[in-house]
Amino acid sequence: MSSEKPFPSEKDYELADKLASEDKTDLSFIKEYTINEELCDDLIEFFHKTPSTPPPDENPWYSKKAGAVGVQGQVITRHKESIDLGFSPFLFDSNTTVPQDYLHIKHIYDRYLFELHKCTKKYVQEYPRVIGERVTFDVREPTNLQYYPAGGGFKTYHCERSSEEPPQSSRLLVFMTYLNTVTDEGGTHFIHQNKTINAVKGKTVIWPCDWPWTHKGIISPTQEKYIMTGWYSFNKRTNTGRMN
Repeated sequence: MSSEKPFPSEKDYELADKLASEDKTDLSFIKEYTINEELCDDLIEFFHKTPSTPPPDENPWYSKKAGAVGVQGQVITRHKESIDLGFSPFLFDSNTTVPQDYLHIKHIYDRYLFELHKCTKKYVQEYPRVIGERVTFDVREPTNLQYYPAGGGFKTYHCERSSEEPPQSSRLLVFMTYLNTVTDEGGTHFIHQNKTINAVKGKTVIWPCDWPWTHKGIISPTQEKYIMTGWYSFNKRTNTGRMN
């Protein structure tokens, strides 16, 4: 995301500082927003229409395979049981031409990023110091469309930056959108905040990557769940504090 005007604005900083001085800042730093529900339906349909990518995984535009955990990408179902469709960062690289056969993937990913960035702008307006001086961040890793069967999910507590190895080491914020409503459990629990987010179609949650926001999925024994999730990471270059 980019803007000709400074973002966050001076007014954003002033309001955030005023709320902090009055002890009115939401110190959970976990915020909920909403995106277009029709897009959620389209993403689920896209997931089912998109073929899996058999090993070796050499498709530069997307991957669809069993969900993995850790820097080494191991499939360990006692920790995580899912099918993950990953959208490659190459899809929005201005220096890359996406082949015609994959333009439909770029199109639906662009639609999601457009909705996501609107939510992230609201987050940064509430917490403008997430950026700081001469810092930029952007989506630099694959974004994952994840399918959890009944009884599946991310079953163990974890945070999103737990290694000095890249890409984890550069992560700043996590985003997650529930693509369907789950009524039999199915949400997300943050252990230190003792906070549960219910899985409601279109709900988009943003929070910091580090250990105070350790969380896990609440497994539904009877219902499937679909989410979009990924990370905003620090860019290597510096600039006046803003989102790209």
